[in-house]
Amino acid sequence: MARFLASRLAQYVECENAFGELDAITFVPMSRAELKKRGFNQSLLLARLLAKLICVPLRGSIEKVRPTEPQVTLSAKERRRNLRGAFRLRRAGKGSILIVDDIYTTGSTVDERGRLLKDGGYGTVYVLTVAHS
Repeated sequence: MARFLASRLAQYVECENAFGELDAITFVPMSRAELKKRGFNQSLLLARLLAKLICVPLRGSIEKVRPTEPQVTLSAKERRRNLRGAFRLRRAGKGSILIVDDIYTTGSTVDERGRLLKDGGYGTVYVLTVAHS
């Protein structure tokens, strides 16, 4: 399923020239505890496959430094508060970068990561999500 989805996303990115020239692709990181519990990071899987299909480097640019409550149970305001300070930049860069995420709800997750990447030197930050709730 992940390969099929990644190939469809790659077709969209390439055929529509959706983001222009990308310098890197990144993903939404999970804490070690979250990763151990789930066993995989769906955003990483999609980002890895997409990066390979469109020949753009995959970068682990952001890391999760503290656990957070599950976003699904929180209001928009609580989501922003929940994510504040939960991530840090691992790798600065320049140019344009694409964040791959599985679900876009209020944009809190994307906003926090986008801010970190912009502060880390990236000029343009794009977001590609699989679903919107």
